[in-house]
Amino acid sequence: MRILSTLAVILVLQACKHPLEIVGEGNIVDLNGSGHGCTLEQFQAQDVACTENETFTDYIVNYQATPRPGWKFVRWEGPCGHLSEPPNCRFDVVAAWLTLWDAEYGDVPIPPTVAVFEAIDIDIDVGY
Repeated sequence: MRILSTLAVILVLQACKHPLEIVGEGNIVDLNGSGHGCTLEQFQAQDVACTENETFTDYIVNYQATPRPGWKFVRWEGPCGHLSEPPNCRFDVVAAWLTLWDAEYGDVPIPPTVAVFEAIDIDIDVGY
């Protein structure tokens, strides 16, 4: 019985990791408020909110790439869910699928979803 309890705890502690990355200057905002997302400061500090972005339950999130002043959002790279409506990146993955992934492919890293920002090119006429 003790072995079964230990196994159950291990299965509950498994989590799916889906890293988030930022190229340029901006944030990845979780529009659902589900606790996911990654700010530029978190990404630069290699915070686990970005590097691991673990989920233990349904992974239902709608990401929005929010550029910093002087920057613009260009594109998403890596996986975005099939229900995504540009410019957002949406995932609707039920916990049962995450459990199956962890059981079958737990050692296979999921590629990061990357928000790519580029600096806004501003031409300034200095009047010379």
